[in-house]
Amino acid sequence: MPWKPLSDPQWELIEPVIPKQRTGRPRSRNREILDAILFVLSTNIRWEEMPPGFPPKMTVYDRFRVWLKAGFFEALFEQMKTLKPSTDKRLYYLDSTIKSAKKGRQNFTGRENKRQQNKPRGRRERTA
Repeated sequence: MPWKPLSDPQWELIEPVIPKQRTGRPRSRNREILDAILFVLSTNIRWEEMPPGFPPKMTVYDRFRVWLKAGFFEALFEQMKTLKPSTDKRLYYLDSTIKSAKKGRQNFTGRENKRQQNKPRGRRERTA
């Protein structure tokens, strides 16, 4: 699914879940920074490769780490689970399953293995 900026109704649901800052200079541009975080996560690029038009990469990365420690993404997920389904009647799965792939060829077994072992390996046979 391609990345899209957050819409106003989406932002209204997310904004109350954003952790409040206790000390320091007040944070601003939370919506832009969340858009940048979602862009990086959805396109699977490195933080350094963020295109122009987003907030500075270090600001985005630092805010991502702060929100991760504060449990923002877990709280957001829990809030989204409690919402009533919309009228479109579609079902969305928020789970991912990963199966690791092995590098190289599969090992031969049984007779195939014996045939493979008896083959000359790139050597020419000498004729007298």
